[in-house]
Amino acid sequence: MAICDWKKKMCLRKDVSLPLTGDNMNTIKKSLKDRVWDYLIKNEKYIKGYLHKDEKCNKVTVQETETSGALPIETRYRPLEDNGTVTLLEVELITGRTHQIRAHLAGTGHPLIGDYKYGRRTLNDEYCRKYGLKSQLLHAYRLEIPEIEGRLSYLSGKEFTAPLPYLFQKILKEEHVEENK
Repeated sequence: MAICDWKKKMCLRKDVSLPLTGDNMNTIKKSLKDRVWDYLIKNEKYIKGYLHKDEKCNKVTVQETETSGALPIETRYRPLEDNGTVTLLEVELITGRTHQIRAHLAGTGHPLIGDYKYGRRTLNDEYCRKYGLKSQLLHAYRLEIPEIEGRLSYLSGKEFTAPLPYLFQKILKEEHVEENK
């Protein structure tokens, strides 16, 4: 789960699917429950861009056009529930790049709450005071493993889930956003 923000309105994002990298891992998808704050999101959206990493400050930027050294990124999200100011989203990362989820959503006006690198300090501070939030709100809640070969083949077709942490549950409840599924 991740929370993000832009200006004064909010939105909420929920399920992220992220390909992992490494030996036979590039086909594994990792789902994340996310809370994203911004203006109300009403429609499913597919976004793409190019991610460029600045190694010196360990930060990435997202651009609409390809530049030297930039990697393509693709993200899809759809709203699941809202309370009029906050939207619970299902997010799928089609590519899995460094800081993609954080930078791509921040680049579209939806930075994660608790993300001081890409987000808005004043809102992050507010959630720190209100909920004791000390990190970005991002939780891997589902790992789906497709059919794979090789030394990890024993994991083929398996799915693993993890419950939402208490803080995420508390924020959902206090913000009056509940998933109807």
